[in-house]
Amino acid sequence: MSNKKILIMSRLTSFDKYDEKFDIEFWSKLGVEKKFIAAWKMTQEVNLIRGKNGTQSRLQRSFSLIRKRES
Repeated sequence: MSNKKILIMSRLTSFDKYDEKFDIEFWSKLGVEKKFIAAWKMTQEVNLIRGKNGTQSRLQRSFSLIRKRES
């Protein structure tokens, strides 16, 4: 048996009566790890929608080298 806790929340509303209180309450109940997992899954879904491989996502790698001039 698994010790995982499942959070189920739902709300039915019309578009013109939508407010963000429900979303804030939902995301505040999740821990950092679950928020990260959800964000990672969303990036995979975006890649699939764009026609890319959803399992092989890459992080953007860029850097700058700043050197102070000698006086």
